[in-house]
Amino acid sequence: MNIALCHFRVGETDGVSLEMEKWKKVLEDMGHNVFLLAGSLGEQEGIEIDELHYRHPLNDKLVLNAYERLQDYETEEQFRREVFAYAAKIEESLIRAIDRYELDVLVPNNIWSLGWGLSAGAAFAAAVRKRRIKAVAHHHDFTGNAQSTAIRPMKPSSNCWTRFSRRATA
Repeated sequence: MNIALCHFRVGETDGVSLEMEKWKKVLEDMGHNVFLLAGSLGEQEGIEIDELHYRHPLNDKLVLNAYERLQDYETEEQFRREVFAYAAKIEESLIRAIDRYELDVLVPNNIWSLGWGLSAGAAFAAAVRKRRIKAVAHHHDFTGNAQSTAIRPMKPSSNCWTRFSRRATA
């Protein structure tokens, strides 16, 4: 099988990057073709989707507006449209990677658990549905126990996030 281990970044010394390296070795030893897919590859080879980078300026802006205060958008609907427009861009790149590398399985690491990449989470869900590809969600951190300053626990700052998340999962 062709498997993509996916995260916001790989090839660094953070726990997720190290865990992905272990999974890659084990899966390759089992005979699978394994690709690393991330917004930042560090020193690794793989599939890079810039918009997945954990410190992408637009993602930082979305995180601020979702969890701290809605300040860059006149309405919650404008914010929601920006999240999903960015998701569509990520989804397009993700689908291109799925098709180009004939991927059979995606293993998103923390992409569906943290709420750090709202657009990334929506993009992965849409790509999985559209391509009917298998996915194994591998969660290392949850919003209640993430200790990193780069990916920190987040609490919605307003009803904006509550309404957004209901629509995103509908």
